[in-house]
Amino acid sequence: AMTVVALLSVLTCTTILNTLEAKPYSALLFETISALGTVGLSKGITPSLSPASKTLLCLVMFAGRVGPLTLASSLVFRTSRSTGRRPEGEVFLG
Repeated sequence: AMTVVALLSVLTCTTILNTLEAKPYSALLFETISALGTVGLSKGITPSLSPASKTLLCLVMFAGRVGPLTLASSLVFRTSRSTGRRPEGEVFLG
């Protein structure tokens, strides 16, 4: 499941970058995979990208750091706060 989520993330991000930028697809794919893997490698095209593309790559870096499965499960499995009560007691000092 984690591999499928990562592949879909890479393909989606690369496709969006390809529509925003006039750069080679292989360079955009490399940048996206590097961002998702939080590797730190670059083809040197990042400074010439638009602010929207840089923001997208920042989001991909965050998703890669948090983890695709953790990010997806936090969005899907939202739970409400527990309605339980905490125990009461007195603490004596001295």
